[in-house]
Amino acid sequence: MDHQRSVVLPFPPQDSRARRRRARISARRLVRRNDVDTNAEWDVLLTRAVQAWCWRDPDSIRVVEQCLARLKASVEADWS
Repeated sequence: MDHQRSVVLPFPPQDSRARRRRARISARRLVRRNDVDTNAEWDVLLTRAVQAWCWRDPDSIRVVEQCLARLKASVEADWS
């Protein structure tokens, strides 16, 4: 083994790790409950769109349209 090519990487100081942890906790607090619900609705849209793509039937398209209508109301409220 060639030990001359080894590199020792220092661990970051404790205070920077604590700072990153506090930043992550603060970021989580910024996510409103409404955002969680809206993100879940976007996930449903993706799932229903894939199902509609597979089945290609009127009922699947209708489900995608209903999901889009709910999201449209949410997006318009955010942008108004």
